[in-house]
Parts: sequence; C-alpha cells; structure tokens
Amino acid sequence: MIRTFLAATALVTLIGACSPAGETDVEPVDTAEAASPEAGLPEDATGFITANPLPLADDGSIRRDDYGRPYEYALLGKQLPHFTGTMRDGTEFDSSSLTNWTVIDVWGLWCGDCLADGPYAAALATA
Repeated sequence: MIRTFLAATALVTLIGACSPAGETDVEPVDTAEAASPEAGLPEDATGFITANPLPLADDGSIRRDDYGRPYEYALLGKQLPHFTGTMRDGTEFDSSSLTNWTVIDVWGLWCGDCLADGPYAAALATA
C-alpha cells in the first residue's frame, strides 16, 4: 500500500515537473546596450577573463566564498615564483622556460570541478 502511494506520488510529481511553464511577462531588452561588450563592466575592468579582485575585508582578512576559497590571490598579477619539477615523461621542468602566457592547471581527483574540466584540459594538451 505504501509503495503504491509513493509510486503514485512520484509519478504525479514527475508529470507536474515536466509540464510547460505558464506565460511570464518579460520586459524587452535594448539590444544595442545588451550587445555592447562593455555593458555591465566596472570602470576599472582589466579586460581579462577573471574578475577584478575584491578589496580586503574591513578587518584586513582575505574575503572568502561560501566554500572557504579566497576571492583574491596574493600572487595574481605578480611574476611567477621559480619552481622545478619532473614531467610525466621523466624530463626535468624549470619555470624559467616559461616566457609567454602560460596556464598552470593544478587539480586533483578529489575535486569535482577539476574532474569536470578534465576533457577540456586533455583537448588543450593535444591541441
């Protein structure tokens, strides 16, 4: 009896969720203003993909999002610190060989966002 009730409730919920939404009144948008790349950008926008960092909190601490990640990074816009490492094929790597724009993507198997970016990183590596 309970199974039948739960199955019927789930079916009604599914059908209700898949029905088309009602009409909504949407105000038309000025297409000239919306198409402008500068629309909605702050005056001090840099033109980079990343947003401008927020200022420090009132107490001088670093602002963080809901997950505890900082909004700004101390080395953002600074020269890359020197580091070395071993590549996957066993050759040594030195950061002094990076002379142009470079993307360093550090990720781990525990990170859901990193795993979602995996196919894009693989395509970038083979491009």
